[in-house]
Order: sequence, then C-alpha cells, then structure tokens
Amino acid sequence: MIAISTTRVIAPLSLPGGWPTYRGQPSAAVRRWRAVLVLSAIAVCGTLLGAGSLAGAGQATEPPAPVVTAASPPSPARVHIVQPGDTLWSVARDLQPDGDVRPLVARLRALSGGGPLVPGQRLRLPG
Repeated sequence: MIAISTTRVIAPLSLPGGWPTYRGQPSAAVRRWRAVLVLSAIAVCGTLLGAGSLAGAGQATEPPAPVVTAASPPSPARVHIVQPGDTLWSVARDLQPDGDVRPLVARLRALSGGGPLVPGQRLRLPG
C-alpha cells in the first residue's frame, strides 16, 4: 500500500545575497511587533522635535544689524509731472520704448495710488 502525504512543505528560496526568503504572509505576532517598532520610532521622533522647538521658544532673537556700504549717495527720486492726456501706458512707453510695458504700468499704478491721473500730479517714477 502506498501512503500519500497531503501536508504542504514551505521550502526557503535562496537569493543571490544568501538570505533565505519564505513564501507566505508573516505571522500576526510579527506584524504586531513591526507596528510597535514603527509607532515607537514615530513617538521618539515627535518627542525630540517637540522638545527642540520648545527649547528655543523663550529665546528672543535680535534683528540683524543693517548693512552699511560705502556706496554713492542715493539719487534723488525721479518725478514725472502729469500733463493733460497722459496715461500710465504713455508714461511707461516713454520710460521704456522697447519691450513689454505691462510690468512697468503695474509698478506705476502702485506708486500713483491706483487712482486716475490728474494733470499737474507728481508721479514718482521707479528707479
């Protein structure tokens, strides 16, 4: 009489590095142990980061000292006196004859306060 075994044997696979690997899922105990290790590592990192941020919380920082250079004195601000018919676009085109003047118009609008130009108004020019 011939006996046939129905048990399944899981044999290790050999990888080139020499470590055997097994087919199948890790046991529940292994999965729990891994979860505990990961959560412990996260807790330690959080504690260290929290302690580090609290350590510097009470310290006052001084603003950096201004840098003084031996440069030429600041040039006087350039001003354009608005004439009848002037627009921000015409002033920008006079200042920058070539290229896209939209960024310059935006700066002129910000410097003028955003309202309409009035003849006789002193329009500060970006420099």
